[in-house]
Order: sequence, then structure tokens, then C-alpha cells
Amino acid sequence: MCELLRDLVPWGVDVILAVQAASGNALDPLFIVITWLGDAYVYLALLPLALWIGSGHRGIRLALLLLTSMYVNLLVKDLCAIPRPFDMSAAIQAKDTASTYAFPSGHAQGVTTLWLGLAAIYRRRYPLLAGAVLIPLVSFSRVYLGVHYPQDVIGGAILGLACVAAYRLVEPPMSRWWHRRSLTSRIVVGILVVLPLAALARDANALAIAGAIIGLLVGRSIALAWPLDRQAPRGLLPFLDIVSGLMIVGAAVVSASFAYAAVFVGEITTPALATLGQTVLLGLAITSGMPWLLARLRRGRASPPTC
Repeated sequence: MCELLRDLVPWGVDVILAVQAASGNALDPLFIVITWLGDAYVYLALLPLALWIGSGHRGIRLALLLLTSMYVNLLVKDLCAIPRPFDMSAAIQAKDTASTYAFPSGHAQGVTTLWLGLAAIYRRRYPLLAGAVLIPLVSFSRVYLGVHYPQDVIGGAILGLACVAAYRLVEPPMSRWWHRRSLTSRIVVGILVVLPLAALARDANALAIAGAIIGLLVGRSIALAWPLDRQAPRGLLPFLDIVSGLMIVGAAVVSASFAYAAVFVGEITTPALATLGQTVLLGLAITSGMPWLLARLRRGRASPPTC
């Protein structure tokens, strides 16, 4: 497979050169905006809203689906090691920044996973309509901008579709099994299942994703064992508030550092264990810490004032 992809590189270069020669630079601003709509950092930033607003169990499924798809993308990139188009031909204009390898396109895979996953998890038709427009547009923008070959975006879309299909197949029995287990069993199994992903990670970004998955699974397990609408024992409330506050402050620092690394450095550069710990904390804060504090604030506002 990887050898076939390498053989297709010259053809992909010719396609990119033809597209750029035919279009010039007039459409650059448009396709930069379109490609931004498929950026992983954009929809990952919106995932907490899916967890805090509406159905939490659907939000966590969407988050896990997207993170798993991103991990698969990084793993396949490293396995195939296909160079970027602008590294193969000086005639290609790289109109967007891009690191790591070319195949498969993370934008094409991510936007496919997102919109098909939304349709599958929330059982709505409008994500399919949005995906029918955005998947081809975002995919073409990557070729237009000179950062991916056509085979990269096709492969990315296929992998995104495969991730959603695997989710539809595996999620129902796994969900039934998961909800029958105790809190301790959920946490232990979640960590043991994801740790091999961390061990297989070849770069800090994949390791960060593995840590985020662990944090999401553990945080969601805690939330299921202690529903937010159930009042904690009075003596435990201050402790839980402090822990939740520390989670959120720590997660805010982690988010800021990752955003800086993504925008200004191009990759996450912290040591491996620190990266894993940071994203575990981030996942815990999103699924457990912040919802707890939001519920406490709502209850506080609803309580009548005392004289």
C-alpha cells in the first residue's frame, strides 16, 4: 500500500501544479478559510460545549470518536512516511503550513469523521447535508493549497468513514458492557485499554491524544458514578469544589500551552510523560471538574437567600 502511494506521488504533483496554474492566487483567501473549517484544533475546542450543553453521553462518544480518528491518522502517517508535495517539487506553492507526513490528510479525515459521526451519534440528517458540502470543499482546499496530494484526501476521507463505521459496529455492545461495570472497573479497564496507544505513539501529538482519551474515560466514569443532580455529602462538598477548581485551572494552563505550541511552534514539544499527564488532566477537567462546578453554581443560584 505504502509503495503504491509513493508511486502515485509524481501524478499527485502534476495534479497540484495543474490546479494551481489554472486558479492562480485569486482564491487563496477563500480556500484558507475553508481549510480552517477542517482544522482539528477548531472542532476540538468546540467539544467541551458538546459535553456541557445537551446530552453528555453523546458528547463523550463524539469526543472519543474524533480523538481515535486523529490517533489513527497520525499512526498511518508515520507508517507510510509520504513526503509533502512541496518537498517533492519546488514549483508547488505551499499556501498553508503543514508538518509531519502527507498521507492521509488529517483535515479530510477529521471533517469526514466529524459530520458523519454527528449524524450517527445524534441521529440527525443535517450533519449529512453539511458533510456533503464541507467534506469535498475541505478536501479540495488541501490540494489547492499545495499541502496534500489528491490520494491523501481520498485516503483521509475513506479512513474517516471507516472510523465511523467501526464506531457503529463496536459502540452498542461496548456501551452495554461499560454501564454494567463498577466505577473502579471502568477506570482500570479504560486505562489498560488506552495505555497501549500511548506506548505505540511515535510523536508527542499521538501521545497527547492517548492521554486525552484516558482523561475522558476516567472523568466520564466518575460522572456516571456520581450524577451531578445528586447532592454530595455536606462534608465532602468543599473538597470536591477544590479538586474541581484545581482541575480547571490546570486544564486552562495546559490548553494555553498546547494552543501556543500548535500556533507558534507547529507541534507539541513537552516531554512525553508531561504531555501524557497534561492531557489526562485536560480530559478529567472537561468531563468531571467543570461539570461539577457548573452544577454547584446552578444550585447556588437556585437556593433562596438566608437572613
